[in-house]
Amino acid sequence: MPNCTHCGKPAGLFRSYHAECRAQFERATTTIPAFFERLLQSRLPSDRFEQLLKEVAATFHIGPDQLRSLSIAGINAMMDSAIAQHLPTAAEEDRILDIAATLGLSVSDIPGLVDKFMKISILRELDEGKIPDCVTVVGPMPFEFGPDETIVWIFNGVKSVRPRKQNEPAPARPSPPARDEMPHYFSLASLGDQSARLNNPIDVSSGDLILTNRHIFIVSDERHRQISLSKVVGVNPYSDGFQIVRLAPGDRPDKSLTFVMDDPWFGINLVVRLVRSSADITTREAETGPADI
Repeated sequence: MPNCTHCGKPAGLFRSYHAECRAQFERATTTIPAFFERLLQSRLPSDRFEQLLKEVAATFHIGPDQLRSLSIAGINAMMDSAIAQHLPTAAEEDRILDIAATLGLSVSDIPGLVDKFMKISILRELDEGKIPDCVTVVGPMPFEFGPDETIVWIFNGVKSVRPRKQNEPAPARPSPPARDEMPHYFSLASLGDQSARLNNPIDVSSGDLILTNRHIFIVSDERHRQISLSKVVGVNPYSDGFQIVRLAPGDRPDKSLTFVMDDPWFGINLVVRLVRSSADITTREAETGPADI
């Protein structure tokens, strides 16, 4: 007679598990990650949490490998919970690292965590009035940077989409908030579910989006564009990117450009901070042909 895969006791003829054991196991796999989310606001010591976690795992027949996987999911749940409300603080970051270390996990054990920490650190530095300098470029660049101009981030594989023509119908979208009215923080939920590819707008180009503390550089095989951050007067969020609105000739805010990218949360939070910090800086815009790189 086969034994239950969860409790190890006889399961019955032609059965590999007890229905009650399976129900407890499935309930635990959904509730354990939720325990982690509440830890950010809890004063429970990390070693005490580890003890309670092991007790729950033993009660609900969670093996060591399964518990490790659930703990990794839990650490990600902690991070996602913080990002959903605000930009995580240094104290929250330390709490996440402390819980992970207590459970025998390093940041490299948790997919995507190192990248998230780096991006959060960049946004916090900008909030503190600092210019991050963590990007190193090897080889020539298609643009010359100005004095004290620093590359803050490079997004690869970004799509630039053409605005809809005037005679083409499009879903209504509110005007973007003015520079001073831009939200301080865009959570994942605030990006909404509206795609930047409304009714399949035409792709203008695909390439790299380089953000400095002075400009937005669009580098593609077709052409290169240089847009002054000081000319950006509004930003619109999308579920898969963001749109910038620039001053047209005569200071009319009707020129827009939309970007589709893999990490819209970081993209829009980064560009809003850079736009705000460049409000009093006058720079130029330029467009060139293909670069020799």
